[in-house]
Amino acid sequence: MSKTISISKFIRAIRQLPSDEPRVWPRAWYQTQKQHWLGWLGEYHGPGFYGRKTGIRRDAAYAYNHIVNHHMLLWLMEATGVHSNLVEAAKRAARRGKTMQAKSAAIRRHVGWEVIEARLWGSKRIAGKTRSPAQRKQAEMLVMNIERKYFAEILAIPRRKPVEYRELKDFWLRRLERVGPAPFDLRLLNGMLPPVPEAVVRVSKVVINGKTNEIELHLGKVLRVKHWDRIKEKPTR
Repeated sequence: MSKTISISKFIRAIRQLPSDEPRVWPRAWYQTQKQHWLGWLGEYHGPGFYGRKTGIRRDAAYAYNHIVNHHMLLWLMEATGVHSNLVEAAKRAARRGKTMQAKSAAIRRHVGWEVIEARLWGSKRIAGKTRSPAQRKQAEMLVMNIERKYFAEILAIPRRKPVEYRELKDFWLRRLERVGPAPFDLRLLNGMLPPVPEAVVRVSKVVINGKTNEIELHLGKVLRVKHWDRIKEKPTR
């Protein structure tokens, strides 16, 4: 989304989110992270508890990118419904940080402002306009290139490759966040020069395997195939 989000609009969105359970936080005036967010943003353009500079108007993205308390970020991610795979990756990164600043920075490397913005305001809109059915369908599809050998094994009858793997990296976690939880469609492309063999396969389950450092895409029904002979296992011309 391209339009700047004001602090007041950010506050209104947070008010609509489910609260976390109240608890006693050491040396804190708040009992929930939702309360913490609302109190912090409510006096954002004044000095507040943190002694901020006054007279400068900031937006929601700036506020998110300058939070030091990592607990606030983790609650916001979960309350807005960020994909669980991305949340777990952010938590793992935060645990490696030695200071609150380092933990928060690590979280934002996995869950940037654009992800939070999309969860709060952008799930059905593009640049302020409602998505068409075609745009929604495209957003719900993951696209990737794949080697000929694995492409053939996935489309073989019977199938010889039921799971496609990708390295556990931010790049793929962010793309999974955009398509949402399984089931979703996976478009596989084999090559660059037309006619490119391609197929659309349903992904029934996604598994994040921390031991192997891989993302497992468990494959279901083959929905469409173009420029490929599944019997002969070679391109059609």
